Amino acid sequence: MIKNWFLVFFTFSTLQFSPTAEVNAARLTKTGDAFIREFLPEVRKVNYEIRKERQTIRYWRAHLAIKGWLPIQAYQQLLRIAEKYDEPTDTPQTGSLKAQVWWRIQSLAHKVDEIPEEIVLAQAILESGWGKSKAARNTFNFFGLTSRSQTGNPLVTSSGSTFYYLKSYKNMHEGIKDYAITINTHWAYKD
Repeated sequence: MIKNWFLVFFTFSTLQFSPTAEVNAARLTKTGDAFIREFLPEVRKVNYEIRKERQTIRYWRAHLAIKGWLPIQAYQQLLRIAEKYDEPTDTPQTGSLKAQVWWRIQSLAHKVDEIPEEIVLAQAILESGWGKSKAARNTFNFFGLTSRSQTGNPLVTSSGSTFYYLKSYKNMHEGIKDYAITINTHWAYKD
């Protein structure tokens, strides 16, 4: 679980000192505790799913290195993961088939990574106001993620002729999962 010092630091770094600062700090800490108790287990579930995908990739990478081939089951599992993380599923047409497959597995392994809990929590807190924003309450969008495709969600902003719409999720888990995939795949978050 997140350390209490994080809450204390965040609480006091965002409050101005005034006669009501103690009351505000107590209210914010209570809100923060409730948000973290609900949110953190879902972050851990998403990271567990990512960890399992990484284990699958490592297993089949080791299998290919040792045996020199992969069964059809491996290709199916790796293709599902590749599609989820927007990794191209075609292979470069240079070198042996084993080299081509190895290159794709290596590329995929770099995209599938856990997101530190502290980063997920901090961004969710800042973007959603401790889960109290309208977007967080109505659409489970704790991170302000947008899309260019209109799916009935409210318009967030436009830039010239391009419109951005707020993404909507069925539950908190889906919203966190999409955030993790975005962090792992979007060019803006590349190493």
